[in-house]
Amino acid sequence: MARIEGSLGADGVTVKFGQPSAAMAFRSSFSGMSGDARAKLTFAMGTLEEQSSNEIRVYEVPLPAPSGRPVRTLHRDPPAAVASQPDPVTRIVWQPDFARSSERLIASGEALRLYEYSDGGDGASLRPIRVFRPPQLHTANTEASSEDSLLTSCDWSWGESWKAAACAEEGNVTLFDLNRGEAVSTFIAHPTGMDDVRFGSSSLLTAGRDGQLRHFDLRTKPTAFCCLYSNTGPDAAPNCREGPILRIETNPLDENFVALIEREDMRVTIVDLRKVNKPFCARSTSFPTGIAWHPANSKRLLSTYERGQLIMWSIESTKDAEQHRTKSVGGLGLREEAFGVQWSRVHTDWKALQHIDSVVLTNALADTDRDMLSYV
Repeated sequence: MARIEGSLGADGVTVKFGQPSAAMAFRSSFSGMSGDARAKLTFAMGTLEEQSSNEIRVYEVPLPAPSGRPVRTLHRDPPAAVASQPDPVTRIVWQPDFARSSERLIASGEALRLYEYSDGGDGASLRPIRVFRPPQLHTANTEASSEDSLLTSCDWSWGESWKAAACAEEGNVTLFDLNRGEAVSTFIAHPTGMDDVRFGSSSLLTAGRDGQLRHFDLRTKPTAFCCLYSNTGPDAAPNCREGPILRIETNPLDENFVALIEREDMRVTIVDLRKVNKPFCARSTSFPTGIAWHPANSKRLLSTYERGQLIMWSIESTKDAEQHRTKSVGGLGLREEAFGVQWSRVHTDWKALQHIDSVVLTNALADTDRDMLSYV
């Protein structure tokens, strides 16, 4: 268990939004960036106002110049680009791969919306392109039509750049063709509701309120699935706590590893898809609020906790190499609770700690081999 010491003892830039936010995502590639943009942390955020209109904002934050000592600053510049969105934003995903001077992103809310971002010489812009609404599909958990239900999450396929997925709170998943502007298929993934969805190379992973992590092979009928993990019923994993799975994250470098957060459980559970009957856990003394895999090291996982903690975990093999385990290799005490964490794929030392109306960009724990914080 990590011993959490001190506060944020590294470079940090705070960006205040002035409105509540639940969705934030770093730009995912250098491609198409101008020279100036490459020296910045570019991210999009979405506001979460239930009674008024919302916005998607893109910020470009200059990286602090190396000074040999921690630099803390407050970013005072307005967003580089803003687009109106009528409904609250639950998740934002940038296009994983592209070859143009602009970049697209998707945002889930009451619908799935596609935007195009450009940071060209005439200034940055964020332009709405399409709005996608899932077809209506009845489930036992449906209390309203699919047009009125909330899309709790979305994801963009890494292997097929035209394909996106969105999940609805009543348990439906819809696959969209972003180029043709239409829904490809809709199916019931979890009859009791769901909160998250992620793509694999040829599959879809879903997090259900029934406590199950399900795998759908997109090469066959998408309605056929296998259960990779469960905290309920006769197939429940040992020592787990029954409840919904709130968040899943696939490892960007090794898709065999999937990390997940469960409600009222102080563990981050990791499932190896090659050994689904042997999940392993990262245990803490507080409830996890966010998880993010290292974009350049498949054996590192970062998590935030309710008590204002940030912990880096290392994934290790046991002596017989038949199982895996976690070991804490660094930790920080935060000044306030962070409800989520994101890791930049462009500037891999930098993370974002999400707060209700702000985000702190930091390079803390950039090198855990030389980190001076103590741990056990």
